[in-house]
Amino acid sequence: MDNKYDILIKEFEKNIKKLLTENDVLRTERNSLQVELDRKQQELRQAHKELLELETAYNNLLSTNVLNGTTEGRQKFKQFLEEMVIEIDKSLELI
Repeated sequence: MDNKYDILIKEFEKNIKKLLTENDVLRTERNSLQVELDRKQQELRQAHKELLELETAYNNLLSTNVLNGTTEGRQKFKQFLEEMVIEIDKSLELI
């Protein structure tokens, strides 16, 4: 009878050790994912900041273009918009 309980206790200890090991692995993975999440959030904040700066520049340029109204001004505005779209696409890729 004693032998049966010893076997059960050893099996229980084995299962506890396995669970503790799995817990350590999961804790390490969680920490790694948290670091990655923090990095992605920082990238997102930076992309948002760049987007706001581009929007401000766009509004300034739009105001200047409306006042200027020349063909050259419209061409520069179109070029700026194309560059802005490229920058926005780059920012979105970071997300």
